[in-house]
Amino acid sequence: MFYQNHIQLKTSEMLDAVSAKQWYQTVKSFGPENITYSYQMGENFIAMEYGTCEDCEFQHAYVVPLVRNLTETEAAFIVQAWEYLYDGDFDVELSSNYDAGMLGNDGVELSVDEETRAGCSGDEQMESQSLG
Repeated sequence: MFYQNHIQLKTSEMLDAVSAKQWYQTVKSFGPENITYSYQMGENFIAMEYGTCEDCEFQHAYVVPLVRNLTETEAAFIVQAWEYLYDGDFDVELSSNYDAGMLGNDGVELSVDEETRAGCSGDEQMESQSLG
């Protein structure tokens, strides 16, 4: 794993390629500006990972790396947008398991310099892995 923060969509059925890309676009479009994070693996840029969990209620996971944790309000906005687009059952998990409102701030922010951001905006692909 090349990142600390993420938002993860979990579904019982595997999404087709169009729907998987739609999840990524939902996070990118309805989340805060420049919230998504891509990393380079070999010659490819990874913007979303896919994994499975055989013993889980929602066996398919689509993980979008983020530059920082989302606040509860930011995450709720993304979830509401996805509910409008997706008809099936799903669950969304965040890398942060705290109540941001109780902390009195919007969480911890990861600074990424402009040169690194520019290098991460090339052709983005999805990596497949087992979440075991």
